[in-house]
Amino acid sequence: MSKSTLKIRFFLRRNHVYADGTCCIMTRITINGENTNFSSKLNVNPKLWDTKLGKVGGKSKVASELNGLMSDMESSIRQMYFDMSRYETVTAEKLRNAFMGIVPENQTLIGLFTEHIEECRALIGISKTPATVQKYDRALRRVKEFIKFKYHLMDILNKLTPYGLFKLTPI
Repeated sequence: MSKSTLKIRFFLRRNHVYADGTCCIMTRITINGENTNFSSKLNVNPKLWDTKLGKVGGKSKVASELNGLMSDMESSIRQMYFDMSRYETVTAEKLRNAFMGIVPENQTLIGLFTEHIEECRALIGISKTPATVQKYDRALRRVKEFIKFKYHLMDILNKLTPYGLFKLTPI
């Protein structure tokens, strides 16, 4: 397993100044060179922003409040990253979505399994062999049989927990 790198940076969106003269503080998450940006929902006067440090400069009450909020945000993102990385490969986009509470549509177990098999079929000759795809097909068939035997259902709905982990519930 290769070591991944996580970087979290804050910067100002200077190309959009609000009527009160403030700019939005943006957050950039970078994992293994792949990055994504999103709004931190915090605003600051650009004159107070320290570009080198990536935070509000000075010791004013506004600076300490905003820097504290950004530090809390960074800690939350890091904790979420470590929790997610125990179970799956984490990308910047997945981490951002998890942090922002964006969850994909509810999908079914068989649907996800089928989607994975199709992705593997596309990789035959590159990184997968036909025998691997046959094994996945067989496993899918057996999972379908088990769901039908155990739950008397055709499929199971996947409900995502906050970290993107699946909690299975019958549909």
